[in-house]
Amino acid sequence: MIICDSRNFIFFHNPKACGSTVEKTLKIYKEDNLTDAFIYDSISNCLVWENELTYSQFINRPDLNKKTKYFKFTFVRNPYDRIFSGYCHSIAWGDIGKIFFSDFIYQTLKLGNILYKSPDLVEYLKHHKKSMQAVIYPPLCANWTHLNCENMMDFIGYTERFETDFNKVCEFLEIGDIKIMNAHVRSNPKPECDPHNMKYSDYKYLDNYNRRSIDIVNEVYAKDFEYFGYQMLDPKDFPELISEEFLTSNQLKPI
Repeated sequence: MIICDSRNFIFFHNPKACGSTVEKTLKIYKEDNLTDAFIYDSISNCLVWENELTYSQFINRPDLNKKTKYFKFTFVRNPYDRIFSGYCHSIAWGDIGKIFFSDFIYQTLKLGNILYKSPDLVEYLKHHKKSMQAVIYPPLCANWTHLNCENMMDFIGYTERFETDFNKVCEFLEIGDIKIMNAHVRSNPKPECDPHNMKYSDYKYLDNYNRRSIDIVNEVYAKDFEYFGYQMLDPKDFPELISEEFLTSNQLKPI
């Protein structure tokens, strides 16, 4: 998250949607004291990253909610690539043990099981068992953009056309001569595409999905598909079973 009082803007860091790249690129404009630490949010009754506050968490902070008139922007990403990216991130950083992607989706998204090994998270869940689904990663993009079904952002950019949309933000904020500093990018980015009309080749990770995985993502992330205009894929177009050969250490890196 970046709050810049001198230029009256706020960047909401939506995880696994180019948020780290935006923060790295615009770090000289960060004028807040928000940290990367886990904090307890009494409103949502769950642990949150202070530097990745959702909009509802933001407005419930008395020290921050005076800034709602600032220019607010964030980036979103199609649910299929975003979830697989989060899965790779979790394994690469040792948050979870090695588990096949299809099982990860079923356990976390469908059953609501917590697979993470963070001591802070484990200790927290001992005392807040009803909040387990609130910490499943990654949450809906809509948590960062909408409140009571209403869009709270002044600009929503798309990861699928990141450079184009990021340049629009910089132009509006009158930020010139800035070079995009990629963060957590471990593979060549796909060419920019229309996020509302994506071809199979525009996605990065569809080959890792089976029929059940697609069906679960469609159900759990329905609001993201609706709010941001992403196409919901038909589970019937995917095999019931796929090879799990992608679960190799050289591929499981933050993306």
